[in-house]
Amino acid sequence: MHQTEMSVRSRIAHNITGEFKDTLESELRWGADMAWREIADPKGIGSPPVTKEEIKLELDALARGRRLQGCRALMRAAKLHRIPVEYRHVGGGHSVAFAQFGSVILCTEAVRYVEQRPEAAEYKLDLARGNQELLQLELPFEHVQNRLDPRGVLFCIVQHLVPLTSMERADCLLSGLSLVVPDSSFTFSIVAENIIGEHYKRNILLRGEQDDVVQPQEDKAVPKLRDRTAKRRKDDIG
Repeated sequence: MHQTEMSVRSRIAHNITGEFKDTLESELRWGADMAWREIADPKGIGSPPVTKEEIKLELDALARGRRLQGCRALMRAAKLHRIPVEYRHVGGGHSVAFAQFGSVILCTEAVRYVEQRPEAAEYKLDLARGNQELLQLELPFEHVQNRLDPRGVLFCIVQHLVPLTSMERADCLLSGLSLVVPDSSFTFSIVAENIIGEHYKRNILLRGEQDDVVQPQEDKAVPKLRDRTAKRRKDDIG
């Protein structure tokens, strides 16, 4: 494992607890389920979409709501665990929630298929600038009092997967959760792990602890037989 990846995993493991991840996952599951129920639950007030046009329209509406659901889930989980969080305008008519865990800053991103690469945006590139070498970072947010401290942080993205390939309930619920640490240019991922369910503990927490284990130093001492003549001389002198 590359030294940078080891350092990244160790930092995540020491800052983002399994309890927080579980809360975030629960909020994401609830948000996706409620969004589906509002549109297609047979027991709901409205009638579910039937025609192809109606289904496409509702799937598009669900897709547009995924970003906001991710931000709400992150903010609720952060509030519950008393983690600093801010909801900030990032341009293009979008706002994003950020949570900070010591030296780690986290945001969420909605995806619709497995291994979908994180979208590069100017604010993400600024945050990821120091990821590869963990350099000091200055991220300007105009007209906003900065409660987060982005200097020397590691930027992570939690991708929440909802396929939305049909209006069937299974296709509209959370089916995947990944933690991605992009390199400074979003060309590749330093870390990309499945963290849904118990995978966070196995893929991040336990491996992060292993990275911190101090390897035993090589013993360079060379054992030698004692010179028996030298012993006799000492005995003679004594």
